[in-house]
Amino acid sequence: MTYLFRLCPRAIWAKQGIKLMGMGCQAFDEVVAGMVAVTQKMSGMYRPGSFSTWMPEHQNEHFSMSFSNRYLTPTQFANGESPCTINPTIDPHGFLQQASLMFDGIHLEDNCVLYYEQLCKDG
Repeated sequence: MTYLFRLCPRAIWAKQGIKLMGMGCQAFDEVVAGMVAVTQKMSGMYRPGSFSTWMPEHQNEHFSMSFSNRYLTPTQFANGESPCTINPTIDPHGFLQQASLMFDGIHLEDNCVLYYEQLCKDG
């Protein structure tokens, strides 16, 4: 997992990201092909230029998929939305909260990340 903090004169972009690589695994390649097919099918349902078709990345001749989220949105892009409280699990030391105050950023509902976990019991 990578974390990126890029400071601009009046904004902070705080992101985390992950890259998944299939390394030639057939099941992974089938998932990627399915995702490409779905986005291509969906693109026909929208006005030309209003939908971006998703394409996978390639790493050493293997498909890879990158996912990321932005913790803070520059206030000028908030479109009047109300800020959300940053979950203490995500920001236990208050660094993101402090950065949002210092660099004119806001944590919105779209910036919230939910994590799912499945637990299996033996037997």
